[in-house]
Amino acid sequence: MLGLLLLYFVWKRFADLAKRFKKSRRKNGWLGILAYFGGGFTFVILISLLDVLLELNINWDNNTALNFIAIPFGIGGCYILYIFLEKKWNKEVQTTETIDNIGQSDIEA
Repeated sequence: MLGLLLLYFVWKRFADLAKRFKKSRRKNGWLGILAYFGGGFTFVILISLLDVLLELNINWDNNTALNFIAIPFGIGGCYILYIFLEKKWNKEVQTTETIDNIGQSDIEA
């Protein structure tokens, strides 16, 4: 249940970011969810390699503990992608200064 709640909030944050920059909400929401799973997957691959190389003897039967440990890595992946997209889209915004739109912003804060 915690996983579904996290996925909803990840989708919501990326959809709101896309809405703020007038991009596709659905596509960017799914991109955020993929970033969450990508961060968790990266953690699992890294810990697996460390287990094999350093012979840590990790109990792979305890999936619940592994899932809870992977959550911060998933959130970290989302955070990195969120910051990347926000900076990229801020650079794309080009405003033309005319007498009619002085003081107005294309981006809703």
